[in-house]
Amino acid sequence: PSLASTRRRQSTRKGGRGCCCSGVDDELMSTYRLHVLSNGFLWQMSACGCCLYFALQASSNWSLMFLQKGRGFSSSAAVTCYFMQFAGSVVGSLICDPIYQSLSKRSHGDDSQAAERLSTAISISSSGMMEKDESLGMNRARVLMSMACVLLAVVALVGLWTVPTVAAGQKTGTVPLSWATLSLFLFGASVFIPKIIFGVAVRESLPPAASGAGGGVLELLSETGAAMSGFPIGLLLDRPGADGWLLMFVLLLASCLTMLLLMTP
Repeated sequence: PSLASTRRRQSTRKGGRGCCCSGVDDELMSTYRLHVLSNGFLWQMSACGCCLYFALQASSNWSLMFLQKGRGFSSSAAVTCYFMQFAGSVVGSLICDPIYQSLSKRSHGDDSQAAERLSTAISISSSGMMEKDESLGMNRARVLMSMACVLLAVVALVGLWTVPTVAAGQKTGTVPLSWATLSLFLFGASVFIPKIIFGVAVRESLPPAASGAGGGVLELLSETGAAMSGFPIGLLLDRPGADGWLLMFVLLLASCLTMLLLMTP
């Protein structure tokens, strides 16, 4: 009898633990369905990240070939311009937070209510990226800042496309080199600012239990966009010349404009 009662107690404990684990799993899946799978804001930001990574990766590969073969730059001059894109990304990463803090303080002041608003997570909106509640200036500041940076990226791409051509056999001049360097530096700085904003916004808008999964969805679709950039680069290698350069330039502009449309409330 003692052995039977002991077995009954053990089975009861196992059953209790199983029910508890089952309850936790059900709660976790419910959180994922509510805050990840059916979260329109998350998928909207992930689509923006896909376009952003496509533009970032494609421009990195396209700009080097474009300057060498399309504009007649020497290898050393083209690599110098290519390096300036990543130097701009470092600068953009460093100035992102000071610019945002300055915009937020200008919108709400330095009172205690402003500090409370700045610490508030971005509200999840299934209809658009900007919440209609005007008190949530944090959301509005980030969206407007991202849109401004994407517009600067478009300006930088147009500037790169209009770089003067270096005549065959001549050394790369100061004007074409400075023009291309400034364009790529501006592109790198302007693209990396929304890259940081998207990651922070997604993780802050989700509860702690779903924050990691939401960030994973964002990174998954972003890296998918980076992988997709290899296809037009392959077409560019198969179709060298003015048509190939123009096709890649149009795709880069289209990815930036798609980001603007996705961020429009």
